[in-house]
Amino acid sequence: MADIQLTAVDNGKSYTVRVGDRVIIRLPEPAAGGGHLWQVEHLDSEIVALESKQVEPPPQPPAASPRAGADRTAILTFTAKGPGQTAIELKAARPWDPASVANRFRVEISVTG
Repeated sequence: MADIQLTAVDNGKSYTVRVGDRVIIRLPEPAAGGGHLWQVEHLDSEIVALESKQVEPPPQPPAASPRAGADRTAILTFTAKGPGQTAIELKAARPWDPASVANRFRVEISVTG
């Protein structure tokens, strides 16, 4: 199994992975500014399934107090389940207002056996 690490610069790209590989997407998620959180918008879970979503706090300078409103990083981990092709489409939106999309991320994933 391999881990494929993606960030915002990979938006719009295509990748080929093998069954069992993990696709780990790390995207900035503003802590302040309207509550826009990264969410899965489209995905064929028979091909690639969301395994987890974590939020990593911003790095803190040594001996500093936490910075209120500092950006954090959303880490979404997907596992390749079966052969085929799908897009992982994510949107940064308010959970209570799904139409309030502030940003989008999309990658094409081809899974081979």
